[in-house]
Amino acid sequence: MAVLSVYEPPMCCSTGVCGPDEPDSALAQFASDLDWLQARGWIVERYNLSQSPAAFAGQPAVLRLLQREQAAALPAFVLDGQIVHKGDYPTREQMSAWAEDRAEAARQAAAVTSPTESAVERARIALSEGRAVVFAVRGAAESVADNARALVSESRYSDAVDLVELSRADRMELQLIREIAPDADNGSSPIILVVPPGIPIGYWETLPEKAEDLEAALDWVLSRCQPGGGCCG
Repeated sequence: MAVLSVYEPPMCCSTGVCGPDEPDSALAQFASDLDWLQARGWIVERYNLSQSPAAFAGQPAVLRLLQREQAAALPAFVLDGQIVHKGDYPTREQMSAWAEDRAEAARQAAAVTSPTESAVERARIALSEGRAVVFAVRGAAESVADNARALVSESRYSDAVDLVELSRADRMELQLIREIAPDADNGSSPIILVVPPGIPIGYWETLPEKAEDLEAALDWVLSRCQPGGGCCG
């Protein structure tokens, strides 16, 4: 959840729009814009120097800013620990851009982490349920992974074998590659066949020339994973 902290100059109240005098139109508009931001799920914290000096003291980025620029730096806006605006009150359009930037960063982070969690978790679930796993390590030799994908997708293997693609660019997936096939840590794009509970029984670096070897191994797994075959109970 996004938290926007606003550090403002000394004011008579927390919003600056109280008292007998005509309220500052910029502050009134800003208060409305903050309501708009909060309605979209953001948490907004407002501190002014006269009422909340401890909040200023507890935010190193704002303290450094005040040391450099003094009161001219206020109001200062801190999002995710970083100062994103200073010196005046931003427009709703500017704050909307912050929300978009943050949402895009979250989407990019999800795009990086979700496949990792999904790949490792899918392999764990498949093995725990008695299915074999063909790990295809993505890399320069993409034809290797393509061959494995085409083979495993055949209907005869659908109940007994899962395909899980891994990438060395991902920390968790690289760790899994090293665990199941230490010899694969050489930049190649191998295929590793693992059977429950997690035993590697086949390793191929040049599947285009040896696809029949993997097919034979999968047929063996299939025969073992029939009722009474001794693999799946």
